Amino acid sequence: MAFCTGCGANIPEGNQFCTGCGKPMEGVPAIQAQPQQPQPQYQQPQQYQQPAPVAVTAPPVQAAQYAPAPAFNPGVNAAPPMGRNAVMGTLGYMGTMILFAIPIVGFILCIVWSFSSTVNLNKRNLSRAYLIFWVIGVVLGILITVFMSALVGSLISQFGSIQP
Repeated sequence: MAFCTGCGANIPEGNQFCTGCGKPMEGVPAIQAQPQQPQPQYQQPQQYQQPAPVAVTAPPVQAAQYAPAPAFNPGVNAAPPMGRNAVMGTLGYMGTMILFAIPIVGFILCIVWSFSSTVNLNKRNLSRAYLIFWVIGVVLGILITVFMSALVGSLISQFGSIQP
């Protein structure tokens, strides 16, 4: 271990300079200088003109771009379906239900529209639903009538057999 002659600090072996004061150490072989690469001459940079600031604007946003497309519209530019696949409006549903409320006419229309292949699909499905409800209602009506007539018949037979 060597000591610095300038500040007296301990210097590890092989150091050429003191770590405390930076004085060159005597007796330590100097590191051979590496051949220097020729450095290119400094050139004056060309005058750079900063371009005028450009206003960054977002492209115009179209409402249809972010709004979900309706179920009947597979593409952005597609027209809504017409004819058999047309969407029935509120008044269409209300008118159909009013027609179904007419006792005989409604039942006939319900049967015709349920099995027709040319009527609007929405109207056909509504007619089928009403037809199913009417069938359920008729079956329940028959069952209730049979049950009530059996009940009344048993009550009459029971009171008819009582002797005063």
